[in-house]
Formats: sequence, structure tokens, C-alpha cells
Amino acid sequence: MVSTGNYVYTFGDQVATGASILETGNQNIRWETSTQSNLGLDMSLWNDKLTLTTDLFIKRTDDILVRVPIPQAGGGSRPPFVNAASVENKGIELGLNYRQRLGKSTLNIGANISSISNKVVSIADSEPISGGFGLSDGPITRTEAGYPVGSFYIWEMEGIFQSQEEIDASPFQTTFTRPGDVKFKDLNGDNKIDDKDRAHAGSPFPDFSYGLTMGLTLGNLDISTLIQGVYGNDIYFLYGNFAYETQLRGFNSYGSHS
Repeated sequence: MVSTGNYVYTFGDQVATGASILETGNQNIRWETSTQSNLGLDMSLWNDKLTLTTDLFIKRTDDILVRVPIPQAGGGSRPPFVNAASVENKGIELGLNYRQRLGKSTLNIGANISSISNKVVSIADSEPISGGFGLSDGPITRTEAGYPVGSFYIWEMEGIFQSQEEIDASPFQTTFTRPGDVKFKDLNGDNKIDDKDRAHAGSPFPDFSYGLTMGLTLGNLDISTLIQGVYGNDIYFLYGNFAYETQLRGFNSYGSHS
């Protein structure tokens, strides 16, 4: 991939537009590989009126494509993709279904729940991958070995500044810090708040997902309902970001509901 507008050369009296490499390719990339182990149990009772399905699984995916940084001598192009990461998912899935005929009608009720644990096993040269950029705060997620993919990597709140004296006696945050601002924890003890004080603080993956279906057949009429949801996943509230809430704007700040 090349760009034809970044470099301009003059040859004699003629101006020529040059080209630069924007991205380094890799002809050796290949498909990722996966291995999975399952342990399942299926049960049915009362002439299949009640059925139960259980599945325990462990799945490991290797040779995942990630970008590996290149030396500065390689130029300013984007690093190439390399098969150099592994991720493990393990969990359990449960399903329960009840089916009953009521004269010419049929009642069907089903419920399911699943829980998955996600973890990065290894990544190229142990280089973390940052993402989810949050304006002035920089990246808000970090993918590295030992943690879930896209784990939130942010500062830890330990209170609200109550006075200027408390600000002066605390690790330095910014020159704009005022009473009422969030007080962050100095994790490495160097008496200032910077990127070295960020820590893994949550996962975007839910603790479990669930679903419920209900259906009733009355002759040629079918009535059905579906309910589904997740629980336990962390969410980053970008609209509460410092950069959003301190801009001079002609309308009120955003609110949140829980």
C-alpha cells in the first residue's frame, strides 16, 4: 500500500510526487488454529416433555493475527500482521426445555444460561495491545497475557478531592485539578498520576448470559416470547470522560441511568 502525497521531490525544474509505504505486508501469514474439548450430558424425562442439555468446554485458539512492532529503522509504516497470539475460552452452557400438549394446543417453555471465561494465553513478544481510545485519557483497554481480551486498563478512583489543601498534599494529577474532581490512586508510589498508575479494572465479557423462550400454539395461531440478557460485564462510560464534561458547551452535561 502506498501514498502519493506525502513526499515531493524536485528533479531539475520539474516537481515530482513521491510515494511512501503505509503498511508492511507479510506473505507468511496463515489461518489460525483451534483445539476444543467438550463434556456433555443430555437428559429427557416424561416421554421427552422435559429435556436438559449440559455442555462443559475448553477452547484454545492459536496463531491469532496481531500487529508486531518493527524497529524505527523500518520506517513509519504500520507494523505487519503476524500469527503470534493465543487465547483460551472455557465455560459451561445449560439448557432446559419443557413441552406439553394441552388438547389441540402445545405449550413450550425453554431456558438457557451460559458462562464463559476468556483469557489471553500469550501474545507476540509479550507486547500488550492498547485500544478503545477515550479522547484525552488515551487508550482505555489493554490486551495482554493473563487477562481477558480488551480488559479495561484505567486509573483507580480512591475518592473526591474536598479542598485545595488535599490536592496539594496528594500525588500530582494535572494543573487543572480542583476540589470536586476525582482523586486517583498512586499505584507505583512515584508521587504523580500518569500512565504507570493504570491497572486492569474490569472485563467487557459478562459473568453469564441467559435466555427464556415461551411459546403457545392454538390451532393456526402461534404466540411466542423471547427474553435474553447478560449480567456482570463492565462498561466504560465515555460520556462521563473528563474531556467531555469540561468543554465549554451550550447545553447540559450528559446523565446516566442504572
